[in-house]
This record gives sequence, structure tokens and C-alpha cells, in this order.
Amino acid sequence: MDHQNERHNNQTTPVAAKGRRFGTLLLIAGVLAVEAAAFLGFMTLAGGPEAAHAGSSIEVVPANPHEEIVEVLVLDSRLQNNRSGITYVCDTEIWIQVRGRHMKAVEQEIARLNNEIRAEINSTWKSSEPRHLREPGLETVTRKIYALLADRFGHDVESGESIVLKCVIVAGTGFRADA
Repeated sequence: MDHQNERHNNQTTPVAAKGRRFGTLLLIAGVLAVEAAAFLGFMTLAGGPEAAHAGSSIEVVPANPHEEIVEVLVLDSRLQNNRSGITYVCDTEIWIQVRGRHMKAVEQEIARLNNEIRAEINSTWKSSEPRHLREPGLETVTRKIYALLADRFGHDVESGESIVLKCVIVAGTGFRADA
């Protein structure tokens, strides 16, 4: 009888072992499927928004040349400032932005009264505080010169808008002249 039990145990053991192996493989496959689903879900959510695509119905409207903003050179000179007791010379360009329809009139006014405009700007520059000339964007000096030029060129008769829209000062760092 021991011999018969032994044979019975030998027959059930491989079948039970196969069942356990199949269950283990099934469990591993399930865990891998859950991990794959979690990974794909994460990649979908973390992938970011889809790229934007422009529609083909955009129409480009050409700008009206009379309404475009253009720059006109007012002054290209070396300006001096000695408010601190030391004379500094700075290469400076002063531009104004105007609408295209005003460009010819502004250029004619600058050509007609060039020396008077230069003297007014030079006086403003010379009387500026040294700290104003050290500002990164020359905001204070720009405001002063803008006010001067806006007053000189006036306003548009039709719209009431100032002819000078903006003043742009391009200035170097300057150098000491009386060393």
C-alpha cells in the first residue's frame, strides 16, 4: 500500500506543480498588463497638449502706407554734459516715430529749422542730471525731448493725435572729454 500511495503522490505532484506554475504565470501576466496600462496612461497624460495648427482661412491684409509708423532721424551728433563738473561727450542719435502720412512734413520741418531743433535738444541734454544720463533706457531725457518735439510738431488736424508718436534715443556710454 505504501507503494500505491507513493505512486499516487507522484502522479498528483506534477499536476499540482503545473497548476501552481500556470497560476504564477497568469499572475505575472496580469501584473505586466496593469503596469503597461499604467505606463501608457501616464505617457498619454504627461505627453502635453497637442500641437496647434493654423487654419488655412487666415487672410493677410496689406497695411496702409499712410498709417504705418516710420522713423525719422532728428539729430545725429555728439552731445556734451558737464553738470557734475566733468565734461562727458556722448555719441547720440535721436529718432522720432510718426505715421507715414506725416513723414514728408516732419522731414521738411527738420530741414527748415535744423539748427533751432539741434539747439533745443542740446540745451535739454546739457541741463540733464548725470543720473538721468546713466539710466539704462534714458527714460527721463527721452520724456523731456519727446515733450519738446511733440510741442514743436503739434497734432494731427483730423484725428487730434500727436504727430510725434514716440521718441527714440540711441546713445553710447559716453567718454570723459576734459581728462
